[in-house]
Amino acid sequence: MAPAKPVNLTVVDTNKAPWDLLPVPYINAKLEHQKLLDDAETGMWVFKMVYRAGFTNPWHSHFCGHGFYVLEGILDTHQGQ
Repeated sequence: MAPAKPVNLTVVDTNKAPWDLLPVPYINAKLEHQKLLDDAETGMWVFKMVYRAGFTNPWHSHFCGHGFYVLEGILDTHQGQ
């Protein structure tokens, strides 16, 4: 097995990082987010997002991996809570 290639460490203090609005045209919304990582080499992005109570995101798909960590509240999906 080849040795692992070291990578630069990315650390973001989300208590101090600026918030921005992410336009999502297909639902006519702008979602609050912090961009934590934007890797030009792989195309990977990592966002901290805010979905306000009652927000509904219609069914859609992604061309890449996608996941959530719920930090507060409950995430309702088409498959339940």
